Amino acid sequence: MASLRSYLPPAGSTVWRNERRLTRTSSSGEAESGLSRTRIKHIVVREVWKRDIPSPHALYKIDVMTQSNHWFILRRYREFHCLHLNLVKQFNIPSDMLPTKKLFSNMSLIHLEKRRNALEHYLQRLINSHHDIAESQELFQFLNVQTHDVLCVTRQLAKVLENEGRNILASGGVFTFSPTQMYCITRQLQLPHVAIQQSDTSNPGDEMVDLGYLYDFIQELKSLCVSGVASRSSPCQELISNQAFDISLFKSLQKLQ
Repeated sequence: MASLRSYLPPAGSTVWRNERRLTRTSSSGEAESGLSRTRIKHIVVREVWKRDIPSPHALYKIDVMTQSNHWFILRRYREFHCLHLNLVKQFNIPSDMLPTKKLFSNMSLIHLEKRRNALEHYLQRLINSHHDIAESQELFQFLNVQTHDVLCVTRQLAKVLENEGRNILASGGVFTFSPTQMYCITRQLQLPHVAIQQSDTSNPGDEMVDLGYLYDFIQELKSLCVSGVASRSSPCQELISNQAFDISLFKSLQKLQ
């Protein structure tokens, strides 16, 4: 793929972000198109913690927000480094864009805060860059977008149920949704419905999918189990305020576990 390094914004590029916002909302057609794509709206490295097991290291808490959900993940520097190597290989971004390992040898509180700030700046440059980078599969996997963004989750469910939904319903067994999936189903019904254009399908989770398979399934399902609540030690969690979901969507429900 051709180099996209020229599309990376400089540090603190407020002007660039404003131009990007104006470009995206310059016409109603473009604004509607934005509703059908998964984009990172906001990202902050909120905290950094020192850990001693299995060896001394820093753990970074990253808040991620798309247009439809908000969650946090925990990452070590080596995971940032792996992401960066993939992006350099795929998009030819500057190899020195990620703070070097040498900066991360000191575990004092002052240096930990400097590292947190440097990694936050790195992620913000990525999400404010060319859409091929900002919406890349590599970045989305690092941020766990596919398992937490409403658009991604509901489209993945619809794809599964398109092939297996009838058989699952016919079996009469209990079907399990996670709290995240339940929230995403509820939230999806609150979002404006915008048809996905063929050009959008390069974005992970933006495949052309008929959500009707999901809606039909939840209205006909008779036995439901909601399971899989994340523990406090989980490396990825939704914020507590985003856990609400609507059981009344399951019109035929007879059994709830």
